[in-house]
Amino acid sequence: MADSELKKVGIPRNNSFDSHHYGYITKMPGEFSVDGTAPAAFTNDVGTDGTQQDEQLDFAGDADDLAFCQFVVPNDWGGSHVVFRLLWSATDTTGTVMWAGTVRTTPGDDTAVSNIAGETWTDTAARTVSATTLNIISTDVDVSSNAEIVVAQPGDLAQIMVIRDVSEDSATNSAFLLGFQVIYSRK
Repeated sequence: MADSELKKVGIPRNNSFDSHHYGYITKMPGEFSVDGTAPAAFTNDVGTDGTQQDEQLDFAGDADDLAFCQFVVPNDWGGSHVVFRLLWSATDTTGTVMWAGTVRTTPGDDTAVSNIAGETWTDTAARTVSATTLNIISTDVDVSSNAEIVVAQPGDLAQIMVIRDVSEDSATNSAFLLGFQVIYSRK
């Protein structure tokens, strides 16, 4: 991956997830579905000049919010190391935001989208909010221990789930998901 492509997705050149050993699946907020009304409806603001200003999912500060999307497992899938990279911002200037994630590959299993409390989250990552409001923050959530993702095969349909666990964080206002990557080890 060229330097310019790495910069586009927020990955510094000295990143340990080099493109020779790792593959990337990028998802934007508009590709996620939400569990009921949480997180708040996807926002796609348009400026007065007609240009798009932002694309984000609003995870509230007062309730656990879950979003999910799907991807087809690629042919070069190694599955031994899988990380979710969240690019997000927050309106708070202090505190932490707790993100958690998991993956399902069970066809037709909608447990994840109907019962947040019933899910087992593979990994969590608390991240301190920047002192400057709305800075973009990158957080990695390692889901490598997820049994379903380890045995996933090329062509399988995988469902990504990401949650903001407000019972475990100390930020009181919204956190906004701006971008999402699945970083996976290649065969």
